[in-house]
Amino acid sequence: MKAWKSTAALMIAVASLVGCDKGEEKTPVTPPPAPKTESAVDKFNNAVGTVTDSAKQKGAEAGATMKETAGAAQDKAIEMKDATAAKATDMKDSASAAATDAKAAIVETAQKYYDQAKGYLASNNLTSASDMITKLDGIKSQLPAEWQTKVDDLKAMYDKAKAGVGNMMPKMGN
Repeated sequence: MKAWKSTAALMIAVASLVGCDKGEEKTPVTPPPAPKTESAVDKFNNAVGTVTDSAKQKGAEAGATMKETAGAAQDKAIEMKDATAAKATDMKDSASAAATDAKAAIVETAQKYYDQAKGYLASNNLTSASDMITKLDGIKSQLPAEWQTKVDDLKAMYDKAKAGVGNMMPKMGN
């Protein structure tokens, strides 16, 4: 009996082996998916993306700040240009007023010398008249054209008075 038992066990074993090959296909065993870990390349790419995004944001902020600063600088330049133009206009007006005042002062001085010279000529004080005419000659180039003519006319009057006095001198002696 022992042989029979051994033969039956051997047949069962062979049948189980033969039956597995024919009817069933074995499904390959796949290992469970490994937990997802970030590779060094992925880490690097993520870091580069973060840095790039940050640089873009900082660049945009810097650009906006530069734009604001440039706008403020442009406004300040316009303000300074306007202030300089106003100052130049004020200076021009002041210079013009000063020139007008200086001309008026010269004309006033000339009028004073002219009136004195005429008075001296009227009183036959030719020495004092000559002094006033000399002073008028000194400022004649700074006077308006009508005054230059007046000075020349005054000189002619002086020359006539001098000639008349010179002619009168011998008569006085007679």
